[in-house]
Amino acid sequence: MSRPPSRPRMMCARVLLLLSVTGLVLACETGPSSGDYEQAVMQDRVQRDMQMREKESVLPPGRREAFRGLNFYEVDPAYRYTVPLRRFETPDTVMIPESTGDLRPQQRVGEVTVPLPEGPEELVVFRGEGDTPRGRLWIPFADSTNRHATYKGGRYVDLTSTDSDSVVVDFNRAYNPTCAYNPDFACPLPPPENRIAVPVAAGEKRPTFGREGARVVVNYYQSPDRAEAVAADIGDRALPVQADVRDPDAVQAMIDTATDHFGAPVTTAVHNALIDYQFDAENRETADTIDWEDYQTQVEGSVKGALHLLQACLPEMRAAGEGRFVGISSNLVQAPAVPYHDYTTGKAALLGFTRNMAGELGAEGITVNLVSGGLLDETDASTASSDAVFDAIRQNTPRGTVTTPEEVADAVLFFASPWARAVTGQNLIVDGGLVMQ
Repeated sequence: MSRPPSRPRMMCARVLLLLSVTGLVLACETGPSSGDYEQAVMQDRVQRDMQMREKESVLPPGRREAFRGLNFYEVDPAYRYTVPLRRFETPDTVMIPESTGDLRPQQRVGEVTVPLPEGPEELVVFRGEGDTPRGRLWIPFADSTNRHATYKGGRYVDLTSTDSDSVVVDFNRAYNPTCAYNPDFACPLPPPENRIAVPVAAGEKRPTFGREGARVVVNYYQSPDRAEAVAADIGDRALPVQADVRDPDAVQAMIDTATDHFGAPVTTAVHNALIDYQFDAENRETADTIDWEDYQTQVEGSVKGALHLLQACLPEMRAAGEGRFVGISSNLVQAPAVPYHDYTTGKAALLGFTRNMAGELGAEGITVNLVSGGLLDETDASTASSDAVFDAIRQNTPRGTVTTPEEVADAVLFFASPWARAVTGQNLIVDGGLVMQ
């Protein structure tokens, strides 16, 4: 299966606990029989899965050995359409932003109207610059499943021509760009005109913790729909559980529920709780306006929640003779470029908690580490940050990019894996080199 060109630029099978969660309408395709069609799509998926396992795979070597297969929606013929291609009289070449911040030339060929279940959507069709006039046509698109069920940077779908005037748009064959699996590749991002407001529940899903073989507890406080969506994305090895990490009894009940459900102890815990916070440099509390209650809220989320989680997991970690605890912190502790007083103080306290616990528990085979990201592109907490802030990060970061949640997750996977068994008490800053220590 052809792919748009991309330029080069682990998890043990345990229970992993995640804390946070945070126009014309045209007829659908009526071509091959449903059974034959589904079988053909499945064969394509098997082939793509096999390609990811090969030596020449886009996966970095360390992740290639741990690769356990791609993740897809069920095949749904309702997402396959034969539609007229309305070619532009004069195709023009535009520069599309890439995941690295660079620009890549692509030729706008025409438009199609796709009759999605929620309503018709007009999408621009592209041909890669340098492709022959009859070369591959493709659509880079984003939709409302991005970040939750599919890759945050959008997906691609290649088009098949049926005649000079029509094409097949098959979202069951939609796939992730290579940068979803290896950030060293530069991938074109969907243009604004190809951003679909409704979900396209077809094709390839995003890489997840669950794909590394873990059984996952998705903890949430006030976001059941999102937690359930994450769990559904992972499959039957995921369990959403409500608990306020500031309540020790609720945390213990969550751990007990997970142990009973999976028939195995929780020996790996990731503490990522953030209590009622947004990164808004223009409207933050200042030295004159901040209250002690603001500090207390963040300290309770960062340290009190970490304490309750670790203490609830300790008995089974000790029984197993090993355990992994990973906290999520921020590079603002090292370099408070924006003085978010309460948030940064809470994360600084978490660093002290981490190193003290690492010093006490190391002899029992239990490691305690931190992963500190920068402002991430993007999370619920970073949506209030202006484009100017993100641009400034790109300009001052050696990699020229803003760190993504997926890149932070990869660092968490390392700490949770056997490869990090000799690493404890460390604070790994994952921000593309913005803060160097």
